[in-house]
Amino acid sequence: MKSIVVCVEFDDLLAITLPRNARHFERVLVVTSPADEATQHVVSAVPNGEVYATDAFYRQGAAFNKGLALEQGFDVLGREGWLLVWDADIVMPDRMELADVEIGNLYSPHRRMCRNPGEYHGQTDWTRWPIQGDREHAGYFQLFHAADPLLGDRPWYGIDWKHAGGCDSDFQARWPAHKRRRLPFEVLHLGVEHVNWHGRCQPRLDGSLPPDAQARRKAQRRMYRERRRHGFRQEKIGSEASPR
Repeated sequence: MKSIVVCVEFDDLLAITLPRNARHFERVLVVTSPADEATQHVVSAVPNGEVYATDAFYRQGAAFNKGLALEQGFDVLGREGWLLVWDADIVMPDRMELADVEIGNLYSPHRRMCRNPGEYHGQTDWTRWPIQGDREHAGYFQLFHAADPLLGDRPWYGIDWKHAGGCDSDFQARWPAHKRRRLPFEVLHLGVEHVNWHGRCQPRLDGSLPPDAQARRKAQRRMYRERRRHGFRQEKIGSEASPR
């Protein structure tokens, strides 16, 4: 099984998650920006880790076009066999029960939320942290087979979002609800949810903030206001409103 993860300015968390998670995979492709040398350094220390650097995140004025970057990553990694898309702030368990997965389904586990990543020190018992009530099979962990006929035409992920918060919803919508299955284990999410869609704005492990954190938070708040007025239209590339 191969996997792909997007990581831009999350090198501090990737340094925790990648060495632990990589043992589950034949190859792990980390898609980042050319300027993110810290992420590239983290990947270089993992034997089966590979880097693909692209400016796709920011093309056509996007704040963070995760979908386009992922699609480029798939072309590098190869669109064959079982593939897992995961987020850089996700810790996988020591064992992942995958013996019963079948082509034709999209798989995702529930996640527990360690909203203060400083509390995590390699624990294997995660019961102290609450389970997130996810209704979607969201992009923190999406497992599928490249030969699944429900994938349909390419691109698989939405490539017209200005931010990172829509492409995975487009992707999961390819499967009807009864084909979206929960896996019999949990993963651990390090950090808060639904805040980094326009680029990282949550504090790093050392307490520092990314230089553009304030502007990114402002863009996300503006996005929600515009969504209430106009739906999702303003969040697509080519619309008049810009999240920046």
